[in-house]
Amino acid sequence: MEKDFERNVRKVTDYISIVFNDFYVWKSLQKKEYNEIYKENTYFWNATLSSLQFSYLMGLAKLFDKRKQKDVLSIYYLIDLIQEKNEKNKIKEEIHKYQSSIKNLVIWRNKILAHCSVFFAHNSRKLFERFPIKGEELENLMNLLEKVLGTIDSARTKIGQRYDFRIIKEGSQRDAENIIKKIKECRKREAKEFKKE
Repeated sequence: MEKDFERNVRKVTDYISIVFNDFYVWKSLQKKEYNEIYKENTYFWNATLSSLQFSYLMGLAKLFDKRKQKDVLSIYYLIDLIQEKNEKNKIKEEIHKYQSSIKNLVIWRNKILAHCSVFFAHNSRKLFERFPIKGEELENLMNLLEKVLGTIDSARTKIGQRYDFRIIKEGSQRDAENIIKKIKECRKREAKEFKKE
């Protein structure tokens, strides 16, 4: 049982790491100053940016989708692993604060990300207007995932450990900015070479 517990928590942790990575790379690439770069290779950048966005939105929706099955790896699966009743209730209360965002995220997944509702396929803006989610709400949901993992770890180890994805966040942002920096340097070199000719 302990082995399954460890394996399942590790699998959810890995999945959450992917969601964090995709979100923070995508977020780092949203600066208006980068639009000039995106215009040069539009097919590549459209595919890259939309894939990152799709991946983190689908990942979050899966992690917060409440299922009746007990064998679905999600935040609710993790909450069931928390032994301490007070801690479990605190987390449930915290999730309840974001119930509207969670509900809207699952609707996004069901209507446009995983499936294509005919109406919303042609009117996607209406979906986002009718079921809005702000960027900071997405980050709050990710912070909640960190908190749940930390609570599980603390209960198991009794040392009050806090789970932290800061390394992934910082690394994702740094890497995205480094790629853009290299592209800008290449563009400058190409412009100089072009002037020489």
